[in-house]
Amino acid sequence: MTAAHTASDALAVVQGVLGDFGRGDIASLVERVDDAVVWRTPFPTDVLPHGGTKHGKAGVTEFFTQLAQEVTWTRFDVRQFVAGGERVAVIGSYAGTSLVTGKPYAEDFVFVFTVRDGKVVALDEYTNPSAMARAATPDR
Repeated sequence: MTAAHTASDALAVVQGVLGDFGRGDIASLVERVDDAVVWRTPFPTDVLPHGGTKHGKAGVTEFFTQLAQEVTWTRFDVRQFVAGGERVAVIGSYAGTSLVTGKPYAEDFVFVFTVRDGKVVALDEYTNPSAMARAATPDR
């Protein structure tokens, strides 16, 4: 398999994951991840339980279940995909409102997906977690 073919295949998988997320079809999204997937986000788990590292399909399901209890999305924009080999970087921004406090937040992100054999085996999210953490922290 050529590198271009691999990158094209990986890109299609990632676009499917993001499409599932956009439609709220988390069950289909979870079917696109490997049984042993490692899903890493930079958010402090003491403030945002969806954060940290999750493992396997159950961990990804837990991530999206917790996220739905913490955030209402107001915007999720993908600006660019960069694909090479088994990795796809997704560059974009999102905004939402904390369901805990009602405070809004917005931030840029880069997601780096690793895809093997048609399944996501890793997700690493790069963003500044402070905007979402501040929004989720009640005023004192």
